[in-house]
Formats: sequence, C-alpha cells, structure tokens
Amino acid sequence: MTKLATPTNFVVSSRLETSVKVGWKNVTGNNGYSIRKGTTGAWTSIAKDTVTYTGSSLKAADTFTYYLKAVGDNLTTSDSDPVTLVVPAFSSSI
Repeated sequence: MTKLATPTNFVVSSRLETSVKVGWKNVTGNNGYSIRKGTTGAWTSIAKDTVTYTGSSLKAADTFTYYLKAVGDNLTTSDSDPVTLVVPAFSSSI
C-alpha cells in the first residue's frame, strides 16, 4: 500500500471581510480532505480532489489557524503545516 502524502502549499488564497479562502496542492490517491479551524474545532470533510475551502463567519481583528489532512482508503495523513491569518479590522469610511 502506498503511503498518502501530507498536503502541501496550504495557503490563504483570498480574504474578504467575513470569509477566507484557503488552497493547497492536490494529493495523489486522496479520497477527500478534512479541514479544521483551530486546534479543538471539529473536522469538516471536503470532497475528493477539491483544492480550496471557504471559511465564513469571521470577525474583524480575530486570529484563525486552519489545519488540513488528506484522507484515503483506511488512511489519514498527519496534519499539514497550519495556515494562520488575522482578520483585519475593516472600517467604513465616508
């Protein structure tokens, strides 16, 4: 059985006021991915060969860290290197 590689190039690809989009390099042989926000959050399943995820409900000036792992037949990789972002405090200047 071939070992499943840990996802790489896990980065924030875009950010809006209340959401963030993260992306990564596809792992060959995956059956999907799992992502979680923070070290204690629940893992969210992501479809096979999908290479982006959009997180929402972000609040200004909060800091979030996302973790990602690939899932295969009876295999789960270790967590990727985390990606951390600070949501800027947006202002509504007139």
